[in-house]
Amino acid sequence: MKKFTLIELLVVIAIIGILASLLLPSLGKARGKSKAVVCLNNLKSLNYAFFLYADDNEGHVPASPNVNTPWDDLLISYDGQNRTPDGGGGYKYEVYGNSLKLYQCPENDYKKESNGKINRSYSINAGVDKSVLWWGQPGISMSGWWTENALGPSTLEPWSMKLSEINDSATAIMLNELDTDFGGDFILGYNGSAAKTSSGISDHIQNNPTKHIKAYSQNFLFADGHVSLMSLQSLAGDSGVDMFSISNANGTYFDCQD
Repeated sequence: MKKFTLIELLVVIAIIGILASLLLPSLGKARGKSKAVVCLNNLKSLNYAFFLYADDNEGHVPASPNVNTPWDDLLISYDGQNRTPDGGGGYKYEVYGNSLKLYQCPENDYKKESNGKINRSYSINAGVDKSVLWWGQPGISMSGWWTENALGPSTLEPWSMKLSEINDSATAIMLNELDTDFGGDFILGYNGSAAKTSSGISDHIQNNPTKHIKAYSQNFLFADGHVSLMSLQSLAGDSGVDMFSISNANGTYFDCQD
């Protein structure tokens, strides 16, 4: 039997190392693409839940009635995720395990280690009826905190738009992604960060610009039901707004009211 010399073995090892160095970046990109696709499909599934909810609620998307009931709790009968409302405290991993992954982008941690609760990777495009409050945000649904603590009136009725009221649903964002490493609580079933304004989402994207394969990009669910991976600046549309320092979302893809 022929024995390999030391030099021959070293050459083989070197070749294997070169091949591995060439393949590993491709494998990393493939994993990144697969995670982005899972995230995109989650948003598509949530879109079906939104439309089913709207069909039962005179065309309105979910409107959080108080700080203890975020929009995701209003979808319990529509999203296929079996859970029992817990009064706004958030769902515990020890109770539900991996059964609520519809609300988690694979690029985010599913479980928050500090409290054992399940993270939510998505927020609704925060809005306030601009005809009622001067500081109104042009998004699609009001957060429960704003409902209970509105400037002007001490409280407001829960508010959200009807899908039929949106002028251009193909350019009106309904759901955004969150970066659960940004700081704060992004807990499923908890009001915190359940609704985010355009400036808040801009901050999240800039905090983790390489979350997905395209820099400064994330998946967005639009009011017409399509989901798209889009860069932050492209969300300005024709408005000319600098999305990296946005303070006024009028005319951007976050604007659902004009």
